[in-house]
Amino acid sequence: MGGWCEQASEQEIALAKAEIGAEGVGCEPASAVTLAGLKKLVAQGRVNREERVVLVLTGHTLKDSQYTIDYHRGELLTAAELAGATEDERARHQLLRKPPIVLEADETVVLKALEEQMARVNAASTPAAPLVPTATGIPV
Repeated sequence: MGGWCEQASEQEIALAKAEIGAEGVGCEPASAVTLAGLKKLVAQGRVNREERVVLVLTGHTLKDSQYTIDYHRGELLTAAELAGATEDERARHQLLRKPPIVLEADETVVLKALEEQMARVNAASTPAAPLVPTATGIPV
């Protein structure tokens, strides 16, 4: 038996959390460290891409909802934190960040905005493929 311990930067955690969220799973930042760490272990060759790995996510996204809000507003990471990201990581952030849409509290306005968004999604010819396909769709 053996094992490794790895650390993750705020930028790596934010990216991992956004990737998990894009799969429809809401987790808190501390739980996203599992994916951020796994990505580093794969890059180092300590874990092979063909191996099966279980990542345990114990914290729900509502535990720290402000983190998610700040991420999508582009207010979470400092310039210094983003400077430490690779070009690929910065591109993933841009793909995953979904700025909020501010609407009037009116049912008609909300429904119209939803219909417009769905029309844009349906009009797209093909969805963007993950940068590195995996079984779950989350690039590693």
